[in-house]
Order: sequence, then C-alpha cells, then structure tokens
Amino acid sequence: MSVFNFICSFCGKEIESEDSCSGQKAECPYCGSSLTIPYRGIVKKRGVAIPERLQVPNKKEGESKRKRKICIITGLIGLFLIVGIMCVFACIFLRENIGFNNHRDDIKFNDPRVEKVLSKIEKEKSKAAFEELKVLAQEGFPKAQLCLGVAYAEGEFGPKDEKEALKWFNEAAEYELAEVHAFLGLIYAKGCGCIAKDENVSKKRFSKALNLYRELAESDDVNIQLWLGNLYEKGDILFGVLKDEVEARKWYDKALCILQKEALNGDVKAMFRLGQIYSYYPLVKHINEAIKWYRSAAGQGYVDAQYKLGWMYYYGQDVEKDYREAFRWFRKAGNQGHVEALYRLGEMYDNGDGVDKDQQEAVVWYRKAGDLGFAEAQIRLGSFYKLGFVVQKDINECIKWYQKAAEQGRSLASYYLGEIYMNGDGVDKDEQEAIKWYRKAAELGNSDAQYQLGKMYEEGRCVVKDIKKAKELYSKAIADIRRNAEEYNSNDDQYKLGEMYAKGRGVDKDESEALRWLRKAAQNRSHDAQYQLGLMYLEGSGVEKDVHEAVKWLRESANDIVEAAYKLGEIYDLGIGVDKDNKEACWFYRKAAEQGHIEAQNKLALFFEKGVGDSDDIKWYCKYAERSDAKTQHNLGLMYEFGRGVKMDEVEAVKWYRKAAERGYAKAQNNLGIMYEDGRGGLSKDEKSAVEWYRKAANQGFADAQYNLGNMYVKGSGVKKDQDEAIKWCQKAAEQGDADAQNLLRRMQKE
Repeated sequence: MSVFNFICSFCGKEIESEDSCSGQKAECPYCGSSLTIPYRGIVKKRGVAIPERLQVPNKKEGESKRKRKICIITGLIGLFLIVGIMCVFACIFLRENIGFNNHRDDIKFNDPRVEKVLSKIEKEKSKAAFEELKVLAQEGFPKAQLCLGVAYAEGEFGPKDEKEALKWFNEAAEYELAEVHAFLGLIYAKGCGCIAKDENVSKKRFSKALNLYRELAESDDVNIQLWLGNLYEKGDILFGVLKDEVEARKWYDKALCILQKEALNGDVKAMFRLGQIYSYYPLVKHINEAIKWYRSAAGQGYVDAQYKLGWMYYYGQDVEKDYREAFRWFRKAGNQGHVEALYRLGEMYDNGDGVDKDQQEAVVWYRKAGDLGFAEAQIRLGSFYKLGFVVQKDINECIKWYQKAAEQGRSLASYYLGEIYMNGDGVDKDEQEAIKWYRKAAELGNSDAQYQLGKMYEEGRCVVKDIKKAKELYSKAIADIRRNAEEYNSNDDQYKLGEMYAKGRGVDKDESEALRWLRKAAQNRSHDAQYQLGLMYLEGSGVEKDVHEAVKWLRESANDIVEAAYKLGEIYDLGIGVDKDNKEACWFYRKAAEQGHIEAQNKLALFFEKGVGDSDDIKWYCKYAERSDAKTQHNLGLMYEFGRGVKMDEVEAVKWYRKAAERGYAKAQNNLGIMYEDGRGGLSKDEKSAVEWYRKAANQGFADAQYNLGNMYVKGSGVKKDQDEAIKWCQKAAEQGDADAQNLLRRMQKE
C-alpha cells in the first residue's frame, strides 16, 4: 500500500495518508478540523477539494468573471456614496429644522457640569448661577433643561412663567432617557408652580420611563436590573407597578448572574457589588454570601470592601459586633487613604474601641482625615483646639478647622463659629460676625442656629427686633427640634421644645406641654431644663407651687447652672419655704461665686463681714471691696490691721485705707494719718503726711481726726506749735462728745 502527502485546507500543515484511505473522513492531527482525505492528484482551491479531471481551464470564462467582479465593486462604491450624501443632507435638515442634537445619543442625565451648577444654585441662590444653568440647558443637557423648567414654574429667579417652563420640559422630553421621563412624571404627578397636576400625563411619562428602563435592563445594564428588582420587590404607585416577587427575583437573578461571571474572572468591583446586593436587597439577602464576596474583594486590596467590612463589624450590622476586626479592616483601608476609614480609626482611639484609649493617637488620625477634607474630622479637631483637649488650646486653630468644615456646607461648623464670636471664646466678642455664621447655619437647616436667631429677633438682641422674622425662624426649627426630641431623645431639643411651648415660640403657648417636655429633658439630665423646672415649682408657674420639688431640681442643676446655685443660696438665706440655714446658704453662694456670680460674691462678703462663713471667704470680701464703696474698703483695712477674721497684715491694711481715703472716706483718711504718724504698715514715719490726712478728715467733721489734728498742733508734730489752732480743733471734737478732746482742752486751760 503506497503512502502520499496532502495539505490540510484549514491549517496548511502537510498530512501523510495511505491510498486505501482516499475519500474517507479524517481529523487533522494539528488543528483538529474534520476533512475528507483526497484522491491522488487532487489540488486545493479555496479550501475545497476538486478532482483534477474537473478542472477545465477556460480563459474566456476567467475574463468574464473578472469583469463581473469589477462591475459589482464599482456599483457598491457608487451606492455607498449616494447613501452617504443623503445622510449628510438629512443631518443638516434635522439640525436646522427640528433642533437635532448630534450628541443626544451619547449624553448622560447626571453630567458633572450640571451637578456642579445645581449645587451652586442650592448654596448661593444667585442670578449668576441661574444663568449658568440656562447656558447648559441651551447646550442640550436634559437635567439642566428640566431644572430650568422647574425654576420658571416655581418663579425662583423672577415671575412664574408657564410658557418657558413647558418649553424646557418639552426640550428635555425629546431625549429617550428614562430619568427624564421619570422626572417629568413626578412633576405632573405632584404639580409644579404654575404647572397644574395632570395624572394622565404623569402616567404616560412614568410608563415611558419604565419601558426605557426595561430596554436598558434587557441589554444587561446591571444597575437598571437591580433598580427594577427593587421596584417590583416594593411596588410603586407612580410607575404603576404592583409588588411582584417573581418579577423582582427575575431581575435580581439577571444582575447576579452577570456580576458572578465577572467576579469569577477576578473583577474585584463585581465582587464588591455582589457583597452589596447580598447585604441590602431583602429578597436576595444572604449575609454569609455578602461577607464572602466582601472578603474576596478586600483580600485583593479593594479599599471600599475593606471599609465596608470594618463598618459592619464596628456597628454590628448583620454580624456580631467585633471592634478588633473592625479596627483591622479600617486600618487596611486607612493605609490606602480611605478618608472615612481614617476618621473611624480616630474615633476608635478616641473612645478606646478595640484598642487602648489614646486620644493623642486619635488626633493623628483625625488630622489625616481632616487634611484630606473630611468635614466630620475637621469639626472634631476644631472642638479639641477650642477646649484645649489633648492638644494645646488654640482658638485660631479651632476657627481654622471649623471654617474648613463650614466651607463644605457643614451647618454645625457654622453654628459653632457663631457661638465662638457671640460668646467671645478666645476672640474679641463680635456680634455681627456671630450673626453672619448663625445665618449661614440657619440657611443650611441647622435648627440650633434657627432657634438662636429666632430668640435674637424676638428680643431685639444684636438685631432689629422683628417678631415676624422670629416666628418664621422658629417655624423652620420646630420640625427638627421635635424630631430630635421624640426620635433621638435629645435632652437639648426636649428643653427647647419645652421653652417654645412655655413662651409660645413657633407654637401656641401651652403650659402643660411645656411642663411635659421640660420634665422629659430634666429627667434626661438637661441642666437647663432642671433649672427651669425648679423655677416653675418655686413660683407656681404652670404647676402647683412646691418648694421641696423646686429645691430638688435646682440642686440637680446647681453644679452647671450658676443661677440655680445662687437661687438655692437665696432660698436658705431668706428661708423661702425652708428653715433659714446660713451654712447651706453660704455653701450655695460659694458655688455660684466660684462660677463668677457677682451677687453671690457680694453675699459671701457680707456674711464674712458678719463673721459667718469660711475664713477663705476673705477673697470674696476683697473682690467685693474692690468694686464696692469706700466704707467696705475701710472695713477691710480694719480687718487686716487688727486681724479680724484674717491674719493681721498692716501692709494690706494701709493698702485698703488708702483706697478708701482717696475716695474721701473720713475714717480711712484718719486711720491712714495714724499709720503715717506711727510709721506702720510699711510706711516711713511721716508726720507731715499724717497732718495732711488728719486735716482732710477733720474738715469733714470727723471728731477723731479733729482731736488728732489738735494734738499735732499741741506737740508741734508735722506742723508748727500753735495753741490757738490746737484749741480750735479740740473744741470742735469736744463739742461732738469726744472725751479725749475734752481732757486735752482741760489740760491746756490749766497750763
């Protein structure tokens, strides 16, 4: 049996075969293609085996075939040219006659340029921002067109204009974008400014949006598939979709199938998405699967997955809370610069969650997050620098961090800046600067700032009194305040709500509601509420008078509310509904005095003067003397001279005598004269100065000084001896019953 070689028509490799196999089916050993083993003498043409006997050379037939080919090719080229020219003319016609936009098919609904301008409008509400929106709408951005239509319908930047609004709505409607029709459906479902509510138009728009969403979902758009799954899982009246778990599962399964293929091919983003789906969508929720995919993505360094795992373990979301595991994943994400992970690490060191508490280390992580622009970290750093907590107190650093957060639209930072300037915390008190920041915070919806500004307008404090404006601000604040009081059990907001009902701020005055909210806040450790509740029971305002209950709540708040401590001092000092008790009165006055309460300091000084209280209370008497009258200053001088209630100190005595003497107090002038005459209290003996101070007191009719001056004339001390002058001044003193002056006169008469 002879052997011959032939060529595989698919891979071009030479294959060996036997004559006996000719005409049989075989498989190419090189490429695996199925072929028929040819007979000897067969040649190959275009991959088809043709026996030699059938290959009849025909020159004319070959030329004819070539001519036909040329004609066909020429015809096709001509046809393509004609179609191309027609398309060009069609494009020109469409652009000039019906506003065809050549980028309409490629345009996206949420274009970054549009989002930037909308954000600017929200913050500034300026005409310039509105003009920017108009330019983008004219350039054919559908979201800009829709928002411009709403602006005209609502009259945001001028009079309402239905014609302009409808024009821009219709422009946007030309786009086959599901978001556009959903947006328009919402407008007509709810009505918008001068655009009337129209359920029929709304249904058509939502129906069109749903159809477009379906088309996208069928073309394997995972995001839309998930959206549709969620839509059918929950049902939606606007889209006319009833709850349908079967339909929901269908779309979820499509999305999961696509993502699982991508994830198995190593796509870490797909792994992360699978984790999200198994975490968040109730119908397909499977926490073990979620953790598996999150760990797969995180293990390959996907930072969002690392942060997500940290977050789940930190808050115990669908897993057992585990701070150490949370810290491990936050650390991995933080090392890759994930800003929220950096902030969480700061929190964990700050609170000692899963690590040893180390607030110095917390500041390091907060600063890293703050430097990357994370507003919450910036606010935390600002508070640290304000209080001098962990870091050295530095009001300029505090303001710097608060301003960084405020520039990002954080209302809390703006409110804190307002508080700093209003209270003069480390800076010069600047009420106008404070109001500027309060207004910014209020415009951003901060209820604390709205409430604070409302009080200022109500009282005419730092602003022109405007009750209407105050009510408007209270009305804006009330919803947030009530929600925080009810849902979040915020004692500060419970107190505010009580105050609002007590004084009719933004609500009808209602003493029973005021009492209810103040009691909740007081029980929730609000010291302001405890103080107010104490006053209500003390005065019988909105509640039956009850001094025992008043004292109970005032005591609760006395450590933090200076007025509460002072009020308790008064209650025990005057015996208001209780037995008088000087010891208790002094104790509470002292607590208030330590917090800078002037009246409490004065009360302690008077107690001290009467010999009641503590020897340490001399400091309050000194403060009282500084701002009090000359008589008190003179009395303090006496205390120091004779050691009454204080350690004897003639230098201090001279200091206080001089203060009173310079204010014209005769007794002090006389005593200062004695000190000069004797050379005591750190003074050199100076009889002339003694005579000078005696004369000032004597001229005011003070008998002791008149006697002392007369005696100086008798002795010739500090003045020339002069019996007539001596008799004159002694006579004046004697007429007031001064025994020493009378004795001196008798001696002088005998002589």
